[in-house]
Amino acid sequence: MTIKRWAGPALAVAVLAGAFTGCDYINPTTQNPNAVPNATIDQLFVSSQVGTFFDNEGDLSRMAAIWTQQMDGTDRQYATYAAYNISEANQPGDNEWARIYQGGGLVDLRQAESLADSSGRFAYEGILQVYEALDIELAASTWGDVPYSQALQADAPLDGQLDVYTELETTLDNAIANLQKGGGGPGASDFNFGGDVQSWLAVAHSLKARIYMHLASTDPTAYGKALTEAQQGISDPAGNWLAINSSTKTENNIWFQFNSDRSGYISSGAYLVNLLKNNNDPRLPIYFDSADASVGGGYQGSPPGTPTGDPSSYASQLNVPGQADYSMPILTCSETQFIIAEAQYQAGNMAGAQQAAQDGLTCQEDYWASLGQTIDLSSFKTNIATLTGTALFNEIMTQKYIANFLNHETWRDWLRTCQPAITPYDGKKIPDRVYYPSAERQNNTNIDQAGTGNNSSPMPDDPRDSCTK
Repeated sequence: MTIKRWAGPALAVAVLAGAFTGCDYINPTTQNPNAVPNATIDQLFVSSQVGTFFDNEGDLSRMAAIWTQQMDGTDRQYATYAAYNISEANQPGDNEWARIYQGGGLVDLRQAESLADSSGRFAYEGILQVYEALDIELAASTWGDVPYSQALQADAPLDGQLDVYTELETTLDNAIANLQKGGGGPGASDFNFGGDVQSWLAVAHSLKARIYMHLASTDPTAYGKALTEAQQGISDPAGNWLAINSSTKTENNIWFQFNSDRSGYISSGAYLVNLLKNNNDPRLPIYFDSADASVGGGYQGSPPGTPTGDPSSYASQLNVPGQADYSMPILTCSETQFIIAEAQYQAGNMAGAQQAAQDGLTCQEDYWASLGQTIDLSSFKTNIATLTGTALFNEIMTQKYIANFLNHETWRDWLRTCQPAITPYDGKKIPDRVYYPSAERQNNTNIDQAGTGNNSSPMPDDPRDSCTK
């Protein structure tokens, strides 16, 4: 059940329970009727983990996958998303906004951080701060200007997107410092690493590197900072940060739940399917299954719109990433290595860029091997060794796009670099953000009417990424 209420910062609250189905609305109140009285730090952390996992597998993942043509919307509102037809009344992400800022999000994280700090459990506090940074990075990447510096107050003002990214670097600096202090972590309450400090330090550095790449569109020095952080980041797939799922129904992969309940709404994207097919990429049968026999079977993707011959909802569907117990990657060894590769390229170090890109592919091989999927990407590594200049850059971004399958970051990467060379639908521009949820706009006087001022696309202070100029 999802219950929305208004309290304090006038932000929507999503209370996570079961499979996140149903929606009830109640009158404004200053208390959350589903809150656990005197919740413990572990209870707050578990709630925050579940919320974060859902947000990284839910509508924001689907939106990014559709707009970057890894997938395609082939029915109902998802077909309109594929054509970039979004409005305040019909858009993805409203529930994600709620979870990021209230129950299972910033409110719970800040309370847990306070409990950890007051009890000297600084390592625990650092892990919570990493979750906070990821959640708010996701918000800024999706909506642009968002509340952060004063988020937990009534009528919270919006901070500029680039200012939020800068603030998050400080949050992660604090997280790293706390992790290094020790003092007790979450243990088994940490679904990923059991509280292992070294694993979380690597994640924090990788997340800092990702955010520096967001800043690089307006600050060229950010590439060097990203390089420094990524070189301390996740270096082995065993350290990947995952949205943990299982075969238990209430813990199923959200993509699996979606496809089970709304079969045919989203199918494979023609661009990615054809890219993998044309390059004999062994990840093709891992990512997708065969198209329906009624359209000829084989691996077929659906392009945006409805051109002649489009298999549409009969196109290939998800294979391994759509299985019930698949734990979707949030931040990985391969993404970290491709950040290093791009940063080295920007520094003029072609050999360093080639090596890091090859290491990113090795991370992919090792990751899939750990799941029983043996793949050989040696031909791609050999090809990378022959590339320089723009060709090398394009291959780095293309391989990162493939490796980050269904990850929200693919959308932000494309807006920043225009790579890989997908063709936006019908000559339009891929959206660079979505409107604020209507309930948030109605309860926060700092947000303008949809389509105007700071609630338009692009915003007045948009950094104008490469593909949104």
